[in-house]
Amino acid sequence: MFLAPGGRYGNDALDGSRAVRLEVMPDIDSVFFDITTSAQWRGHPVGIIRVERELASRARNHLGDRLSYCVYDKRAGDFKIVKDEYVPGILAGDINIDFEATFHVLTPDNSRRLRKSIRNIAVEIPVFYRILGRLRGQNISREEAEALRQQMKPHLAAGPHGRKLKTRLRNIALEIPIAYQAAQRLRGRRLSLNQIRLIRQQYESPGTGPADISTLPMSTATSSSVALSKRVAIVSGGLDWQHKEIQQIYRLRKQSKFKFISVIYDLIPLNLPQYVVPFYVDLLAEYFGELLWTSDGCLCISETTRQDLIEYFDRNGVSPPKARSFPLGSELRRLDSEVESPATLINKKYVLYVSTIEPRKNHRVVYEAWCHALLNGAINADECRLVFVGMPGWNTAELLHEIRANPLTSGTVVIMSNVSDTLLVSLYRNCAFVVFPSFYEGFGLPLAEALGYGKVCVTSGAGALREIGDGLRVDLDPRDTLGWAAKMAELLADPAKISALEASIQKEYRSVSWDSSAKVFFGALQEIIA
Repeated sequence: MFLAPGGRYGNDALDGSRAVRLEVMPDIDSVFFDITTSAQWRGHPVGIIRVERELASRARNHLGDRLSYCVYDKRAGDFKIVKDEYVPGILAGDINIDFEATFHVLTPDNSRRLRKSIRNIAVEIPVFYRILGRLRGQNISREEAEALRQQMKPHLAAGPHGRKLKTRLRNIALEIPIAYQAAQRLRGRRLSLNQIRLIRQQYESPGTGPADISTLPMSTATSSSVALSKRVAIVSGGLDWQHKEIQQIYRLRKQSKFKFISVIYDLIPLNLPQYVVPFYVDLLAEYFGELLWTSDGCLCISETTRQDLIEYFDRNGVSPPKARSFPLGSELRRLDSEVESPATLINKKYVLYVSTIEPRKNHRVVYEAWCHALLNGAINADECRLVFVGMPGWNTAELLHEIRANPLTSGTVVIMSNVSDTLLVSLYRNCAFVVFPSFYEGFGLPLAEALGYGKVCVTSGAGALREIGDGLRVDLDPRDTLGWAAKMAELLADPAKISALEASIQKEYRSVSWDSSAKVFFGALQEIIA
């Protein structure tokens, strides 16, 4: 455990000293660091992708020759060893692996199982089952379809294979927004096509990135399947609910007794489901439920997340696995030379918010506070800007429309997506101050990054944000629009006050480097495995 809530980074254990290999784990011959998410991501590194890449790139320093890298092949249901020569390119974002290049032959046996699963899913939605019946020349009444659903209810697609198929069908439907919209309306959910496109953009596609990324087939990038045994450990820290079949991993673990260690980012889908894409609530609830039985140990990105995890296990009457917390590093990789600020920000004072644009992040309170301050003249529209850096997420189409259509804010609120680390560094350095009004965070990496650049941060102090820079943040109620308006106007009008606050931050705040983060992470990992 690295820090109790309410603490401040900068203790002696995180002094950035050189990594030291810890020669423990006498019963483990091989540790595989899973880089499945990095191998499929095509954009600039953000959030979970950044964490996976930073830790994976430092794993050799701590695990030595027992370390290898792997990816999970969902179609084959096993882990594949990544060839060493391709690992640096994957972690740098220059190489992708094509996970669709491998496939299974559809035998008569599994073809019958597939048809049965599709039928079971259809029966759960009587209207859909009637449509399928008509396509086959059968005229099935509404009453007959409902009666069949009730009769088959105990045997329908609530089982593991049905859930997997439903997930795949949902992902396919997302690629055709009109089809997904129709399916959701049958379930009583009304989503606009724009909302569906935003959902797909954030959660189902790997993002857009450099056009010169090399894509390798699985057979080229990997050498063989991991020979699982009780002397093998696999560390998994990516988007596992999207890229892995946890039930299959559980079965593999039960057969071969290998150790499976998970990185846990937050439990927001379970504790605050109102802030999560609707279909992801069920998906992630299922994921965490399966993780209860699969993981041998959990490494949490904050003490807040670790406590949330323990409480979740307690609520479900299950003894928790070993759980340790570690801090995330906050320095950014600058890949290019210094870049100029966007033209819209030259000679402007601007407030910066770095985060995916979605309801939980609470961009609306900042936007409405900004509008209020502009209307009453507390903020000068000619001199000041509000900058949102992040990909558009779900359920924000109306907010984004308001920002772009509102004459008051169409020129004063700037939205930037897919920003490189080099540009992000420039934005941090040149902003007046940073805001972070989120309703809850499992960590809050942009807050740590901003404080590392000595910037004043006005935050909600919610969740794990309270673990970062205690006494150096300016905390406000995330629902107090007038309070946010007054604070932003006050700081923009008083450069001397900003300078005084920045002086305190620069004197008292000590950033956590990724080297220090990795040192704590791999020490905790080896403790769990041992």
